[in-house]
Amino acid sequence: MPHTLMYWVIAFVWAVFVGFVYTSTGGAGGVLAVFGYISILSAPVNPTKPMSLVLVIISAIVAVPTYMRQERVRKITKVIVCAALSLASGGMIGGVLGPWLSTHYLTNAKSFKSYFGFMILVVSVLMTVKLVKQISKEKKLKTAAAAGLADPANGGGITKVGSFSLKRMNYTILGVDYSFSPIACFFAGLTIITIATIFGVGGGFLVSPFFIDVMGFPVFVAAGSSVLAVMFSATVATISYLRMHVHMIFSLLAIEIAGMVVGSILGPRLSPHINEKWLKSLLIAVLFFIGALYIFKS
Repeated sequence: MPHTLMYWVIAFVWAVFVGFVYTSTGGAGGVLAVFGYISILSAPVNPTKPMSLVLVIISAIVAVPTYMRQERVRKITKVIVCAALSLASGGMIGGVLGPWLSTHYLTNAKSFKSYFGFMILVVSVLMTVKLVKQISKEKKLKTAAAAGLADPANGGGITKVGSFSLKRMNYTILGVDYSFSPIACFFAGLTIITIATIFGVGGGFLVSPFFIDVMGFPVFVAAGSSVLAVMFSATVATISYLRMHVHMIFSLLAIEIAGMVVGSILGPRLSPHINEKWLKSLLIAVLFFIGALYIFKS
């Protein structure tokens, strides 16, 4: 696509869309960014990887202050930071290893699209499972509300944060005890971020389910921990790509950053007025289509 005015408009609008979707659904931001760069904006594969990671970082920078101002979050800030740093400590190693593997073994556009397509299908399946669990949980909450019971995941009530150690950290929300292993978070971060940064994505689509389904985090705790961990890891991965002489297209990146900021601001404001389950279902369908297209076209 020639770099006409329409090209820059499309680049901006797509970035707004990516930022909106990422902050509204909590996932697939990096995946959509990579797809947009390659298939919509016709950018070369290698520059796409660090450029997509930059967009993930920008979205996190915009979203984190709003998230941290929530009353329920302020009560367990220590838990979120410790969990994020535990995973990010492994993720930072992955943020070096992933770019190295990518620049040495995944530079061919055809191979990249094929493997990326498989990863997108995995993302769509994980998002489907997460959506089904969310619907099931909402039904249980309605039943609990009818019985006059509280939801521990709301973060209200009595909150107690225990001491931090490499083996275990304990905390209590509304009388319910939770704990996680920093060592397990380290190795999860190493594995997840290595895989994600090979393709130039942040890895939130795997980090968040790990915190919820493996570590047993309440959803709002997992969301903040995931965003912080991915932000740190994506920063290291971006620097790694640049040190390996993978150059970014700064004119295109500047337009995308502007659009990502706008989308990340609009997401939290507009999403309460949009049916979240319909939005996620549409996103899953789009991702499945993109994944199948990349696999069979490649």
